[in-house]
Amino acid sequence: MTTDAGPSSGGLPTAPARAVRAASYPDRETAQWATQQVVDRNDQLIHRWLARPDRGRLVIEAAWPSREDPVGTVLLEAMMLAGQEAVEVRAARVVLRLDPGSAHGFVVQSTFPVYL
Repeated sequence: MTTDAGPSSGGLPTAPARAVRAASYPDRETAQWATQQVVDRNDQLIHRWLARPDRGRLVIEAAWPSREDPVGTVLLEAMMLAGQEAVEVRAARVVLRLDPGSAHGFVVQSTFPVYL
């Protein structure tokens, strides 16, 4: 644990940031396509989530193993430490957050390709 004396931390101990994976879409079009596909494939789960009184974030996934083009690349920490390159993947994870002001009652908080 480290101590950050910067103005935002108030001098409190903070854990060092540590990335265990890196993922990216090749372009905006692919990111939008994958995100929409994940949402569409999880439609019933999203409706059940929206109906729950204790709903928090919802994490959903989808994969397209037979898709010709990958949706992105992923580099896991273990792969990096072993000297391997990022791998092409055909799956994505989407994190939804409630937003009563949005048309569907939620917004996409995060979306990224995943290695399944």
